Amino acid sequence: NLVTMDLCSWKDAISANWTKIMSAPADIRSDREVVLMAVQQAGLALQAASKELKADRDLVLAAVQRSGASLEFASKALRGDREVVLAAVASDGEALEHASEELRSDHDVALLAVQQTWFASEHVAGAAKKDRAVFQEAVKQDCRALRYADQEVCSDRELMMEAISLDGSALKFASEHLRADRE
Repeated sequence: NLVTMDLCSWKDAISANWTKIMSAPADIRSDREVVLMAVQQAGLALQAASKELKADRDLVLAAVQRSGASLEFASKALRGDREVVLAAVASDGEALEHASEELRSDHDVALLAVQQTWFASEHVAGAAKKDRAVFQEAVKQDCRALRYADQEVCSDRELMMEAISLDGSALKFASEHLRADRE
């Protein structure tokens, strides 16, 4: 019976199947050792952790290294922690969606995210939307990344020529000025 299980029984159950933490009582989901065991199996187990453990930097790092998507369940402060976010986007570029606005604007973070998947370009923010290197990397995978770039990037002749050489449909993302240019 799940209700009457003691800590040792919960540890055994979660060790065998991390999903058991999802139905564990609050005191078990607040036990650092138990939650760490679960996130080491599947980072997404972080969603079941107590609020305090979602703010535990080492535990969250373990979770995002296993599954970058688990950044969604980290505390707001840790979603703004550069090392945590870099680990998350290294694991899953789309984890960029859950990073702080400041880190979604950061060149290194945005570049690492789009290196994992061009889909991360949708979540690039601020100065990184104007970052040629970020979008040059994303375009290598799919020119549709340009729909999320700032007009300044789409006005970069060299970048757009490179994109069009990879995929002719990239022309639709070029600035009006470049589309009018017959060269």
